[in-house]
Amino acid sequence: MNKKELLDALKQQVSDNITLAQALLTEATEVLNDAPSPGTWSVLRIVEHLNTYNSYYVPKIKGITLKGARSSANTYKPGMLGNYFVEMMEPVNGVVIRKYKASKQHLPQIITDTAIIQTYISSQQELLDCIDRSVNIDLVKNKIPVSISPLIKLRLGDVYRFLVAHQQRHFVQINNTLKQLSVSPQYQQ
Repeated sequence: MNKKELLDALKQQVSDNITLAQALLTEATEVLNDAPSPGTWSVLRIVEHLNTYNSYYVPKIKGITLKGARSSANTYKPGMLGNYFVEMMEPVNGVVIRKYKASKQHLPQIITDTAIIQTYISSQQELLDCIDRSVNIDLVKNKIPVSISPLIKLRLGDVYRFLVAHQQRHFVQINNTLKQLSVSPQYQQ
């Protein structure tokens, strides 16, 4: 795939996620704290779940974009394992096909403060900066261990793709949560 097109698409998706998160700030705190049924997550818990991923991956990505191996290559070849992880997460036509339990380190706390949405937005702005700096970074040679197992490392390009797909997945969940709470959802790409 074309590296510039990949980075541009990632930037657009992250920008869209920022816009969707900013829209969440207009909802009543009570709505954002409400879970549609026992055992399900509120919108704020979903955002906190995303924050657990961002707090792991964004600093690692930032480190690579500042000091990682450089490349002038114009193409990017995804890895087989990276494609597998992306396909696991990606919604299909706005629908989450496969459901997974969150790993222990990514289980969100019960959150009642909407400040976590601003934390999410800030991490996405940082991610945008990293994507901008990735134009001359080698997206294949630079690798990051996945959060659930340091033994598994993904190419930087696949980490970007996975992180964005994971966020899209949870914006579908946010949208569905708000629908179940009878709030007019607008938080899906």
